[in-house]
Amino acid sequence: MKSLTNLYDQLSLKWTPIFGLIIYASNEETPSHYVEAAQVGENDELINLHPLSLQESTNIGRITMAATGSKDYLMSKGFIPSNVLYLNQSGEGKVVWHTAPQRRRLLFGQELELKNGRANVPGLLWIASADKLRLFALHSANKVASNSPLYIAPFHNVSSNGAVCMGNVDIDARLSDGLEAYMTNWETAFFNSHFTADHGGGGKTKDLHTLYSELIGTDNRFPEEELRKLKQTIKDVL
Repeated sequence: MKSLTNLYDQLSLKWTPIFGLIIYASNEETPSHYVEAAQVGENDELINLHPLSLQESTNIGRITMAATGSKDYLMSKGFIPSNVLYLNQSGEGKVVWHTAPQRRRLLFGQELELKNGRANVPGLLWIASADKLRLFALHSANKVASNSPLYIAPFHNVSSNGAVCMGNVDIDARLSDGLEAYMTNWETAFFNSHFTADHGGGGKTKDLHTLYSELIGTDNRFPEEELRKLKQTIKDVL
């Protein structure tokens, strides 16, 4: 009944044609096709006919996906990035990818009495839906595979089960312009948030305060021997 009501509401609106497509077919046994686009003039005539451009084709695709509930923010601009391990565009959507050890700028709340700065962080496994992020660490000694063990991500605001509190950063990843931007936006949002609380992410022998006191502003590699191993592997979170 709800969908019928929505249909009546839509029919009561005034719809103005603004754009049209003309599809040509050759007279071959297996026809080839050619598509022209046109604007619609004030008197509903087709004007400015021209070959359909890539941008126009992309825009049509986005309109179609929006109408069908598809998630264009999970659509890759080309080949799916090689660091993507899992991609599900149904339901809430889900992407799993990994990043290599890298140097990132970290921000801390005043209550932690840690200075902001750049530090080396370990390889990470990112698990993101439209509005939730989970994060685990990876050991560089292990090749990234389905049976690779997971480690607690050694950061404030991250629980031992991978759940991430984004703190002062508000993100709507659904506004991302494609899969690559979606992944980058999540990574940027995480590292732009202020770390404020230790949710159990400390190392084997050093707590997070000690770890980052020794890492911030130095070229020291992240001490992977401090990573705390979980019973889970990558395949358990796909």
